[in-house]
Amino acid sequence: MKVLAAFSVLLLGAACQAPSTEMSEADREQIVTEAESYLEEYEEAWEALDIDRAQSLVVQSPEYTWAWDGSITRGFETLDQLARSTYSSLESYSLTPSDRHFAVLSRDAVAVLDVGTVIRTLPGGDTSESTYTYSYVLVRRDGVWKMLVGHGALVNN
Repeated sequence: MKVLAAFSVLLLGAACQAPSTEMSEADREQIVTEAESYLEEYEEAWEALDIDRAQSLVVQSPEYTWAWDGSITRGFETLDQLARSTYSSLESYSLTPSDRHFAVLSRDAVAVLDVGTVIRTLPGGDTSESTYTYSYVLVRRDGVWKMLVGHGALVNN
């Protein structure tokens, strides 16, 4: 429910923006294809535990924001430090999406709802598996898709 509420706020904020131009269905499909490719690259970076590559795929400014565990963390530098401290100790990390929804907001903005399974292997070999729900706002800046805002929640199985 929290994910839906957070995503609703993201969509409402984006929907209040003036539309840039009308888009054909083919334009929308192309944007979704580009967003899917972006998420594949983003997930591959995290699964390789390549933090530098993963962080290169987000907006590297104070605008970059994540909501997680009941709090909002703002700014690339803060989130970069958090990612490095959280993921650098993992032995492996695997994301398996099971359902995704894309909402094309404009030619340069897409909202994504994402549900799936994450498996983390900790030092010593202990693993944990959880169902995740993520929501993202992706923006195209200088012709390149980047993550601007994210929200995540885990349900331990």
